[in-house]
Amino acid sequence: MQKQALLIVAFALVFSLIPLVHANGVELDQFDDQLATQLNIGLFPAQVLLTTLIVGLFTFPVLLLSSKPLPPIIMAILSLCFCIAMSWIGYWVLLILTMIIALMFSGRMRDYITGGE
Repeated sequence: MQKQALLIVAFALVFSLIPLVHANGVELDQFDDQLATQLNIGLFPAQVLLTTLIVGLFTFPVLLLSSKPLPPIIMAILSLCFCIAMSWIGYWVLLILTMIIALMFSGRMRDYITGGE
């Protein structure tokens, strides 16, 4: 029940920001600039906020519907690639994320290759 409430709050936050920014008919590549102007914050915090919202928006439903860890990871990486393509966040974030994921699964791979315990 708490996961569903968290998902509803995330969707409400995302959909509350859309009319705020879209009122002036802004295009997708200018979305971060307009959000920074409307919220009176810097450009980088606006880009981080947008990236977090996009990654969360696409990853949370997959996380709730999947019992395995790989589909949410794939969805997070794909949505992060979209944000990198829109120049909302640097490519170094994807590199750090993939290094963390590789370190998380390195023990499993070692056990799989050596026969494990």
